[in-house]
Amino acid sequence: MRSLQRNPWPKNSDGTPKAPVEYKSFLPDLKANFGGYCCYCETRVRKPDIEHVAPKSLNPSQACDWNNLLLACPICNRDYKKNKNPSRNDYVWPDIDDTFDMYEYQGDGSMLVNQSSPKRNDAQNTINLMHLNAPIGKNDEIRTIRTEQWYIASELLEDYKNGAKTTKQIERIVKNVVANGYWSVWMTVFKDYPEVTQKIADAFPGTLPKYCTPPANP
Repeated sequence: MRSLQRNPWPKNSDGTPKAPVEYKSFLPDLKANFGGYCCYCETRVRKPDIEHVAPKSLNPSQACDWNNLLLACPICNRDYKKNKNPSRNDYVWPDIDDTFDMYEYQGDGSMLVNQSSPKRNDAQNTINLMHLNAPIGKNDEIRTIRTEQWYIASELLEDYKNGAKTTKQIERIVKNVVANGYWSVWMTVFKDYPEVTQKIADAFPGTLPKYCTPPANP
């Protein structure tokens, strides 16, 4: 699960903070901050939902709170999460936790909790909430899709390892990730090649800076 850095509260053209009466007016700001991907399963989404981390039905005062909004696919948001979590407590969230460090992705499409994480119980709760490790054959293709992405990434990894490791090769890899999503799968497959993972991280808006290309020295 991609670790995110939230931008400051959006402002109007005159510099004043936005104060929307309808949370959907934050959609352009959310897409600019996080890109058009589900913040949970990481799929690329044609029309992402604005997801209330603390459900608006249970926390109406946070319905238009910028710090309570993420983007999600309809499956994670409407089919699974709904309003089953009363608040942020007892879960991990990509905008406040280093979630990529809390999970391990496998070639069989599974998403497992890093057992060395101090928040491993909360991390497992998040998997369960969004059914992010749904078994193959349970009318949920998340693991099948991750397996497919792993296979494609592994093929490009072999090409990269056996090639000249050119900028053009890295660009081809990044284009594949951007087109499909599943950032964590690709970051895991290319984990031994920081020159690749940093460019992948750079290509996704709002990625936690620790995974991106370090700023050049002045």
